[in-house]
Amino acid sequence: MSENARNPGMTGMAAGQLIRSVIGSVLDPDSNSAPFTFVGTPPCPRCASAQIELVQETETPWPDTISQAAHKRWDALTSAEKATAVDHILSNPDR
Repeated sequence: MSENARNPGMTGMAAGQLIRSVIGSVLDPDSNSAPFTFVGTPPCPRCASAQIELVQETETPWPDTISQAAHKRWDALTSAEKATAVDHILSNPDR
C-alpha cells in the first residue's frame, strides 16, 4: 500500500483495517438483506494470535456452499458518488 500516492507509508495492517471499514458498504446485502460486516482482526490460522502481520493466499478453495459477494449497487454509482460514499463512511465510523 505504500506505493499508493494517496497513502504513502501506510502499513499493510492499516490498509486492511481501512478496507474492512469500507467493504461492507461496497458489497450488496446478503441473501437475508443484511449488510456484510468485517470487524476485528481475524486470528492467525496456525496459532490463533490476533497479532497478524502478513496473510498469504493459500491453495485451499472456498466451500461450494459460499456464494460470491456481489457489488452491483456499487457498480451502478458514478465515480463521484463512490468518492462521496467512502468519505461518508470514513467520517462516520460508528454509522
